[in-house]
Amino acid sequence: ILNKAYQFNQDISTINYNLAAYYLYDNQPQLAYKFFEKGLAINYSEHSLLLSRFPIAMKNETISQLISKYKNQSQ
Repeated sequence: ILNKAYQFNQDISTINYNLAAYYLYDNQPQLAYKFFEKGLAINYSEHSLLLSRFPIAMKNETISQLISKYKNQSQ
């Protein structure tokens, strides 16, 4: 369902963040990072959506690096 929604709404951050959470849960980190970074680029402030649904993501070094990268860009 999320992939179908993404086909029509690629620029909606919540769809990207939900896909990232799903791919992290499904042990597909490269896809998760792709969608997480796209979500950050669209709307940085909504990244807490992923973290609330998948809190263990904060322990992921790549996720933390992406948050830091976009935090600096959003200021």
